[in-house]
Amino acid sequence: MNENPIKFALLVAFGIGFGGASAEPAEIDLTMIDYKFVPDRLSFQHGVHYRLRLVNKGRQTHEFTAPVFFASAKIDNPNLLNREHTEILMQPGETKDLFLTPRCARNLRLRPRLVRNGGRDHRSVMRKAVPHG
Repeated sequence: MNENPIKFALLVAFGIGFGGASAEPAEIDLTMIDYKFVPDRLSFQHGVHYRLRLVNKGRQTHEFTAPVFFASAKIDNPNLLNREHTEILMQPGETKDLFLTPRCARNLRLRPRLVRNGGRDHRSVMRKAVPHG
């Protein structure tokens, strides 16, 4: 009977040391090139941890705007988002990694949208978040 607590402690230690490590996040890359997004569709599965790498290779500022998607995901680094948690501002040449876990499956269609801001034009991303069928 006295060895049961010892066996339990060893099993817990083994689980923490080897089985407790979290898996690496699934990686998705999105490249913004002025008026084009590669790829133009993204799919996310429920409960899967992702690293979404945003890369702006264009000459224009982009706003990665996806309020419904961001609100429906657990975001590990919300400091990348604006104050309202609706978008990520991407300057030309900038790369940002967003770590998130969707609370429901999502497909995102990406398309450019011209935004006028103080007389200056710049491109933005407008997403349509559509639940998986």
